[in-house]
Amino acid sequence: INGPAFVISFSKNEDDALMWLQYADGGHGVCLKFDVQKICDKLIPSEQKPYEYIRFDKCLYAETRDLKEKYLKLSNFYDTHYMGKNIWDRQVAFVDYQLSTSFLKNKGFKNEKEYRLVTTSKDYHFLCKEHDFGIYTEIKIPFECLEKIKIGPRADFAMSKHLIEKWLQPITDCAGSHQVQVNKSSLTIK
Repeated sequence: INGPAFVISFSKNEDDALMWLQYADGGHGVCLKFDVQKICDKLIPSEQKPYEYIRFDKCLYAETRDLKEKYLKLSNFYDTHYMGKNIWDRQVAFVDYQLSTSFLKNKGFKNEKEYRLVTTSKDYHFLCKEHDFGIYTEIKIPFECLEKIKIGPRADFAMSKHLIEKWLQPITDCAGSHQVQVNKSSLTIK
């Protein structure tokens, strides 16, 4: 009904050795730090029309086998609260219920302290790689939401900082007074 659901993952854990190794090219990547309140203010409407869906929330962690039992009780959707509503009102509630499952994750990843922005979109593009096929949508996070860029512990800090500042220069020139801090991870990973 709404089109596919898309997810952007964020973490409150901005300088963790496991995160650097798993998600940031073994520690050579960067971590982008955003102002979450600004993201919510800019991207999430205070009132959403029927069949629109965009939410920002933290992940719920549990054992894989417990996720359905603990959080996905379909019987809740069919309780008496919904029985008097017409099919379209119930459909909106069901879509909301279905997409809320995008916030569930196995407890083995709890150290990530993950938050997700979940949205539906009928405006999507196809991505084809050698052995992979997928779809994606564009979500435009305004530049003023970006606060800091942290350079990974295995990166050449001087070169990386120089390249990031060169990349940021035309953007900050247009953005006026908004500046983005660039610093290095406090970790040492060999």
